[in-house]
Amino acid sequence: MDISSMPMETRDVNLQAQTRPGPTGDMFVLMGCFGVLLITPAIGFLYEGPKRKKLADTFFQKYMTANCVIVLWFLLGNSVGSTPGSESKLIEGKTLEGAMPSVINFCFEMFFPVPTAQLLLASVGERGRSLPSIIVGCIWVLLWNYGANHWSNLGLDFAGGGPARLASGVTVLVYSWYLGRRGKEVGKDRITNDEDNSSFIGATLVCAAWLMFNASTLAFNGRTCYIILNTILAFFAHSVIERLLRRKFSLESACEGLVIGLLDITPSCGCYWPWVAVITSIFTTTICRSVARFGIDNHSLSFFLHGICGIIVDSLVGPKSAFSGKIADWTNEQCKQLVFQIGAWSSLLAWTGVVSLITLFIVDNIPGMQLEASTKNEEKV
Repeated sequence: MDISSMPMETRDVNLQAQTRPGPTGDMFVLMGCFGVLLITPAIGFLYEGPKRKKLADTFFQKYMTANCVIVLWFLLGNSVGSTPGSESKLIEGKTLEGAMPSVINFCFEMFFPVPTAQLLLASVGERGRSLPSIIVGCIWVLLWNYGANHWSNLGLDFAGGGPARLASGVTVLVYSWYLGRRGKEVGKDRITNDEDNSSFIGATLVCAAWLMFNASTLAFNGRTCYIILNTILAFFAHSVIERLLRRKFSLESACEGLVIGLLDITPSCGCYWPWVAVITSIFTTTICRSVARFGIDNHSLSFFLHGICGIIVDSLVGPKSAFSGKIADWTNEQCKQLVFQIGAWSSLLAWTGVVSLITLFIVDNIPGMQLEASTKNEEKV
């Protein structure tokens, strides 16, 4: 409608409605969107350390992936799937209701697929080509499913621990296996972390962004404060425990401890008291560090950090969820919840692993889209 054709009184009313200060919770969520944006450079710095690829190439891949995913989310995820007037079956006829402006909800949801796609592409390293990997990431996001029905509907997952972390961790394992180990002709299948400074900057930015990732719950209330406190306690407790387990000071170990702490707390940060965050940090870090490394060159350790850790913490969300109000104590219902949690992550593993492998195979067989870099190009970077 042409604004100039409106009566002056109507224009004044519309202007007042658009410029009226919004609720505090809406502002908090909007600021959280900008905070989560830091994950894009954070992942570039964090996974620059364990690989030989040039920093510029790494950031090109991360930002191009973010650009493509945001456009796809605007065209399909939001416009087709979740706008109030959409009749699409992508969301099974469900409508979004509430007082929050839809533009804030779009910005909020947009920064969940972006870091997820970037996490799974961290496995490429110098052995994979950037353009095909971006195409894989876009297709993967299009097929990405939160699983609102069946087992996943019965499981507890506070901040997207399953679809964001565990799904990306499994895809990293499949992608790494498909590409094979690095340095096939020169015997360099294990690249040590020579860029601790980059990893430190990345881990710091990830911690700052993840506070908003966990706490942006479409509201600002008392539970928000618990979420932030639980997140802080988790990633710092993990960093200390990493020092105790390795028995030496290591910046690389401290950074990995921070990341494990964030992954540990994500699916349950709003479900239990702060002291439990410290206890679970001890348990999760010990298990993750005890897992034997096998023959797949998972240079970013994303499968161990996101996959193994995700399986452990997703299983334990039910027993530790006393603060959620859904399950109060160790009862028969809570034992059932443990079974539901295992069923939820098992179905997620099966769906993600199979779809990821099929996606990699299809893209790899497109002319000019070979996933694996040549030996010459791999050694050049």
